[in-house]
Amino acid sequence: MHISTKLKIPLLISYTLITLLIMFVVISETTTIDLTIKVVPTLILVFLYYLSSQKRQKLILIFFIVTFIADCISTQEQLFILATFTYGFSNVILALIIFKELKSKSVNLILKYLAFFIVLLAVILIFVIEDAGNYLVSIVFHGVAVCLALSVCLTNYLNTMIMANKIILIGVGFRVFSDLAYLIVISDQSNTLFYAISLGVYYLSKYLFYHGFILKEQEEIKIQIN
Repeated sequence: MHISTKLKIPLLISYTLITLLIMFVVISETTTIDLTIKVVPTLILVFLYYLSSQKRQKLILIFFIVTFIADCISTQEQLFILATFTYGFSNVILALIIFKELKSKSVNLILKYLAFFIVLLAVILIFVIEDAGNYLVSIVFHGVAVCLALSVCLTNYLNTMIMANKIILIGVGFRVFSDLAYLIVISDQSNTLFYAISLGVYYLSKYLFYHGFILKEQEEIKIQIN
């Protein structure tokens, strides 16, 4: 069942407006609006994907649902470690979704990219985070999971060079940028501007995942028809 344009456009507009509202809430620091609205954009994407997709792949739905759960957990500051692990798990799921499309001969290339990105991650953590304390293990897990997703998506795009894979790769790139901005927030929690930027880019990356998954499905259907 295809989602009608009449329903899709309002949902996408709502996604954009709520994202901007969240960024405003973070920057203003004076509003009484609860940051639990952080979970709403992801819920919209789950709904959009379910209605837009003809295949409704279980692993993709699980990816969005796990991300939604992580968003819910992250609204509670005391659950930061659990939220970080959950976000990391969502990135592992993303890597699995894309890895299913790759052949076994791609594993060596993925491992090379992964090693390179992990070295970059180590350098960034050393210079950006002075004292992570109890957060270190969860941050490292999340960072490695992002590196894995980036490595798999980059390898997949280089193998196929199709637009859908490019969009998903850009989505991972934005996720990396969002995480880097948030590392600054961890070091300086008064930096609301970077927090707002981190959230804005994070929601943009999630939209790109949704768009990339749907576009990929449409391209696969065209190939089957032809």
